[in-house]
Amino acid sequence: MDYRLGPSYSACFLRLSTSAHLQSCVLRNAWSMSLSTTSLPTLRSITTRERIASVVSSLRRVRPRVPFWELSAHRRPTLWSLYRGLLRDAPTANIRTRVTAIFRQTRYLTGTAATKVQLVKCYKLLDVFRAAKAGDVHMQNILHRYDRLIKARAENDHMKHLILKDIAWRNKLRNRPIMTGSFLRASLANKPLPRLRPQPIAISMMIRKRRAARERRSERQKTVNEWLEDMKLERYFEETLSTITGGEFHGVYAKSNREWCMSLSFLLLEPMLIFLILNYSGAAVPVTLWNSGNLRSGSCAE
Repeated sequence: MDYRLGPSYSACFLRLSTSAHLQSCVLRNAWSMSLSTTSLPTLRSITTRERIASVVSSLRRVRPRVPFWELSAHRRPTLWSLYRGLLRDAPTANIRTRVTAIFRQTRYLTGTAATKVQLVKCYKLLDVFRAAKAGDVHMQNILHRYDRLIKARAENDHMKHLILKDIAWRNKLRNRPIMTGSFLRASLANKPLPRLRPQPIAISMMIRKRRAARERRSERQKTVNEWLEDMKLERYFEETLSTITGGEFHGVYAKSNREWCMSLSFLLLEPMLIFLILNYSGAAVPVTLWNSGNLRSGSCAE
């Protein structure tokens, strides 16, 4: 220790080191006392705990690795005993149809509580069917009223379906496309068409589809032109490198540049032909000739 710093510094350092040493001794003594006072479990206690664990382990809930609707312990009783039993013991066709509808509506249940509620209801219904089949007059009267209720509800649903269908048909007639007397002029995406109000969705989607296809062909043509430009730059680079090295460098694109350009030119020619044939042929149709042919035949598309 360097005492040249002064007596005050030396005294402070000695006090700090002494307090730290005392604190560590106190903590060590407290830890040893706690270990001495802690009692280890006896052999009898360990044996009792093992016996209790062996008794309770059989009552512990075990979660299956697969959902319950995929377990055979659930599927077999539900399908082969419950569902087939209900269909077999149903007294009338209306009740049998109702049973099928109930199972179809509840087939997507994944909660155990809701599934248990529905299964209890169906098992009670199966008991009623079997009691009526065995000759219970009270249950037979209940099922007879239940059959009439299902029949009345089915008739109401059918009438409601007819009414909604008629309303939908009237709305369709109210909003049907009507010719305005003018024409939708020809463009690169469509031939001359009669202007309808409201315009049918099929015509709008046809025009949109052709515009999207035209944009894709333009993008493809742009990409092929970029490839051709890269090919020219690569050929110029190889020729320059061959000149600098005195012919020692043998390029790849400089020798077979014609073949590379021909293959890319075919890729460039295909969208151009499609563009000319499909687009300009449709745009060049006169309105008078198209009107005298397709319009009289009732065709509104191509």
